[in-house]
Amino acid sequence: MALVPVPEPPPKKAEVMTPPPAVAITPCDPWPRPYEMDGNLRRVAPYHFTYNTNCKQRWRGRGILEIFKDEFRDRPPEYYMRWKEEQYS
Repeated sequence: MALVPVPEPPPKKAEVMTPPPAVAITPCDPWPRPYEMDGNLRRVAPYHFTYNTNCKQRWRGRGILEIFKDEFRDRPPEYYMRWKEEQYS
C-alpha cells in the first residue's frame, strides 16, 4: 500500500463578529436607599437595576426562539412559541 500526499485545505478565515451593543447603565444608586414603612416592616422601594450576564458565542445574532429550539430540546418548539405569545400578548 502506497502513501499518497494529500494537499492541506486552505486555512479558514476567521469570522469577524460585530461588537456587542453598549451596556445599559443603571441610573445613579440612591443612598441611603428609599425605604417604605409597612406597619412594622421596613421595605426597600422598587428601584431600577441592570443585570448583565454573559452570552455564548454561538448564540450571538440569533433570536431567542431559535436558541431555545436548539439548546433546550426537552420540549417541543410549539411550547416555546406558545410561551412567547402568552408573555408578549
